[in-house]
Amino acid sequence: MFPKYLKEYEKIDMDNDKLDYHSMRINNYIINVIVPNFVAYFIAKSYYTSSEYEDNLDLFIKEALDYFNVKIDMNNKLMEKIKDNLLYNYGLEIIKEKPLQVKEV
Repeated sequence: MFPKYLKEYEKIDMDNDKLDYHSMRINNYIINVIVPNFVAYFIAKSYYTSSEYEDNLDLFIKEALDYFNVKIDMNNKLMEKIKDNLLYNYGLEIIKEKPLQVKEV
């Protein structure tokens, strides 16, 4: 609900700790849930439409992450989540990372 008068805006006290905690939770959710699902979808879509690229997996993931317009560091944990989502949601397994080769399971 929005305050009706400007005087009510003066009464609102934003606690920076609460805002920082909330933004940290949002960033964690994006990195741990949304990004692995989207990258797996991106790989699966290219596989099922026969538009696979001759690039490495890292370059392919960076291209998918460009849609988010944020810098996300790729680590082994995130890579495993992407592979798990690709396997369980789309039935695809990465055979080779350089160049990217995917097969149906």
